[in-house]
Amino acid sequence: CDRMVWINDTYGRDVPTLGVATFDGLDENGQAYDINDNSSDTIADMLTSKHIRFGPNPQNVFLSFLYQQGGRGERPTSGDFLTLQFWAPQDSSWTEVWRKGADSIVDFRHAIVAVDSSIWLQDGFQFRFAAYGARSGSFDIWNIDYVRLGENRRAQDTLFTDAAFTRQHPSLLKDFWQVPWFHLDGVPDPFKDEFTLHFRKNGDTLSVSINLRRYAIRYDGNVIQNKGGIPWNNDSYNKEHPVPVPIDPVVLVPPPSAPFELTVTSIMDGANDGFRSNDTLVGRHRFDNYYAFDDGSAERAYGISNVAGAVTAFNLTPLKPDSLKGLYIYFA
Repeated sequence: CDRMVWINDTYGRDVPTLGVATFDGLDENGQAYDINDNSSDTIADMLTSKHIRFGPNPQNVFLSFLYQQGGRGERPTSGDFLTLQFWAPQDSSWTEVWRKGADSIVDFRHAIVAVDSSIWLQDGFQFRFAAYGARSGSFDIWNIDYVRLGENRRAQDTLFTDAAFTRQHPSLLKDFWQVPWFHLDGVPDPFKDEFTLHFRKNGDTLSVSINLRRYAIRYDGNVIQNKGGIPWNNDSYNKEHPVPVPIDPVVLVPPPSAPFELTVTSIMDGANDGFRSNDTLVGRHRFDNYYAFDDGSAERAYGISNVAGAVTAFNLTPLKPDSLKGLYIYFA
């Protein structure tokens, strides 16, 4: 129920599915909690559950989740840690039940914790994740995914059966994500004839029947292409796989005469593909008066420091000759 962590599709690396909760030193508005605080002795980011109401006589209750250090952001260092805490409604107190400090492992890992005390198995129970690290910016990153609380589980119950997309939707354009609308006229084939999605079948070898390559392309809200999916069931489990999706030539009718939006929606479906909320991808292209190579998300910052006279070069070849009048720059 907190707002401080960032739910996003860009900070996780080698994710089991798209969408993670990212803990850093920024609040819900993207501002540092304390620009001068680089210590690790205070909570930087926190995510708290809603109040839980249990059924009668709850048995074998466990909370499981996946966690990752760093991802595409800055990794935690010595002294930084992630903690899980439980709320006891009767005592009105938080208790730490799990902690992980920084180490060298960068992959997602499973964790599972028993909710096994009578002080927690009461209506009004809550749990929260808290990251201790620098509060001065986007530092000491932790990513969390697949948080599951349930009864009748075991300490070994860390697998889940779910087929899911693992990367954002790729661009429909060959070289850019955004292009000025007036640079499309007369340019041969600026759009791809195929894009590649990435997906993963998480869990064990239970039968998962899925369909892929279903997509729709919309030109200012109007469907200009719509294709159904086909069965796609031969790929192995617990590994990311590419899926090439051929598309028909993108034809804009009538030709654009002002800024417009082009969206592509890709859908995974099937008889039992798992959680439905992570089976749809949407790529949005805004054709205005600027170029962009990607969606504009900023996971890391790079620069040249302590070098007098240093410069950074950036090369962009537009589809048509034109004048550059300005730049959009993100200052981290």
